[in-house]
Amino acid sequence: MKVEKILVPTDFSKYANYASGVALKIAQETNARVEFFHQTHILGEWSTLDPETKAYYEKNFIKEEEAIEKLEELAQNKAFEDVRVITSYRHGNLVAQIMDKVEDGEADLVVMGTQGRSGQEVMLGSNTLKVLRLVRCPVITVKKPPQDFKMEQILFLSNFKEESLDVLKRLLDFTETWNSTIHLVNIDVNHRFSDTPELFKQSIAPYVKLCGNRVGEIHSIEEENIEKGLVQILEKMEADLVAMGTHLREYQDYMYSSFITETIVQKAEVPVLTLPILED
Repeated sequence: MKVEKILVPTDFSKYANYASGVALKIAQETNARVEFFHQTHILGEWSTLDPETKAYYEKNFIKEEEAIEKLEELAQNKAFEDVRVITSYRHGNLVAQIMDKVEDGEADLVVMGTQGRSGQEVMLGSNTLKVLRLVRCPVITVKKPPQDFKMEQILFLSNFKEESLDVLKRLLDFTETWNSTIHLVNIDVNHRFSDTPELFKQSIAPYVKLCGNRVGEIHSIEEENIEKGLVQILEKMEADLVAMGTHLREYQDYMYSSFITETIVQKAEVPVLTLPILED
């Protein structure tokens, strides 16, 4: 999994800036190009909108001229002077636009903040959760300032079924530049392994072999729910990143369901890397 093009959707909020910082660090290590992308979803021509609708957009969205100016400021930021940067701006549905960019080969990795402008998640936030379920490329979600972002210690969360072996392989390829240590972790809410420790050893064996000398600690944590298990493991171990595979969903399926992936993205304080489980 070689990263050459990183897409950073931005609404210029602090959360989007956190994502920009993470993208910068990755680009510096991989020599990838960074694309800052802004989207405004305006229903109809501005001149035809009623005053109430105009007031809503003025409160929650940046005007086109201001957005273009801010994109240029990002591109000229001295922090990015050693990174190839491009910018783009469109009207329309953010999630659909990102999906199109990925399908057209314009992005190998998407990096997004988990909240958006005014705390109302107009652009980011809930859209981030949709993106990580719908796009066929890895997505990193960022909640806090990156500080000195690195990828030395990674928690790989998995059920350790066969379908996740390819996810681990892509994770190892992606993090080869950092020679990351991969800790293999299962949060056992279904008591699949707690009563049969030998089954856990059998299930984990191919993953240990695949990691080779990069394997770290191995844990199966029995907890009543994913959130408690995640808190427990992050208190026990220092991690730079949480990584996991996720099944892609049809948009209508996503809208009416709750998933483990979303819980982890919302609760983890460290960045989360989701890699799609590709079934075809």
